[in-house]
Amino acid sequence: MLDSHWDGAEDDPPMAAIKYFCPECGLIVKSASDMSGQSIECLGCKTVFVAQSIQPASATEARVQPSNERPPQRPIAEPAKPVPPRPPSQQSADIRPERNPEPPKPPVKVPPRESIFSTPPPPPPPKPQPQRPRPKPHVESDRPKPRRRDDDDDEIIDLEPVRKKQRWPLMIALLGVAFVMCSGAAGGIWYFLLRGDSLKHKIEAPDKAWAFRLPDAPQTTDIKGGNYEYTFSRPGRDAEFTVNVNESEEATPDEMLDLGAGLMIVSVAQKYKLESIAASPPRADTTPYEGQYPRRLFEVDSGTRGKLTVQMIVVKWSDNKSTTFIQVAIGKDISDKERQAFFKSVQIQKAAR
Repeated sequence: MLDSHWDGAEDDPPMAAIKYFCPECGLIVKSASDMSGQSIECLGCKTVFVAQSIQPASATEARVQPSNERPPQRPIAEPAKPVPPRPPSQQSADIRPERNPEPPKPPVKVPPRESIFSTPPPPPPPKPQPQRPRPKPHVESDRPKPRRRDDDDDEIIDLEPVRKKQRWPLMIALLGVAFVMCSGAAGGIWYFLLRGDSLKHKIEAPDKAWAFRLPDAPQTTDIKGGNYEYTFSRPGRDAEFTVNVNESEEATPDEMLDLGAGLMIVSVAQKYKLESIAASPPRADTTPYEGQYPRRLFEVDSGTRGKLTVQMIVVKWSDNKSTTFIQVAIGKDISDKERQAFFKSVQIQKAAR
């Protein structure tokens, strides 16, 4: 019985179909007759199971009337004869599956989220690559290859291999020659350009208590009692050096040092006819010589004669005597290196007195 309709009045609805749920595949099947408790076959997966209805099997349940009016009475029909149960093979024909059944969706497995602090898996080990056989190195033998003898040759001559000449002795010789030439050129440049910068001549006291140096032997020497004066002028150049040493039996007071330095620079300016310097002497540098001896240093541009430098040093001895050194350098042909060496050449040995 696939479909059955109500035989009564036109306003009565037909009997509702009974639904059954397949426990194997979840398919819902319908049947017009009540098959509860009987074995039926699923139309989807062909599984035989005991039918369990999922809605009331009776179609004569109380229906909600739209009003309180009493429905018309229907004629009482004779009770229907019981229908013998059909075999399962025939029952499956009466069961109709629900249209467009939707199978239950399987649960979605969400992979666990990886923690940001989790250690990444180690990389797979590299695949071993097949090793190619290495070619054997070609070794040349020192022995000469045998010469093939032709039929026309009467004699075979073995020739020795020609050896290459070693060239490193020649390179060393060339480097030595280049070094000698460079040294000679440097020496010539130093001789022609810097030969006046060295202080070759040394002058010292009779008791060797003091000493100083000049570029060369002085042309003028004046010794009167305890006064010594030496003058050197470089020939063909504007360069003049003068040293005056004054031995005094009395110590020079410190307050007289500035006065004596002022008179000294004025007399030097008058000697070289530098009236502008004599009228307004420059300010002196009062830095002690070698950190312990009073000194006055004057340095000024004289114009046509170049730079004028005057230094006065006073040394007091243990026997209450003093020695005054006055050094003068003037000329435009005196280099700064030679000028500094001249004013630092004074040597004092206090242990000698």
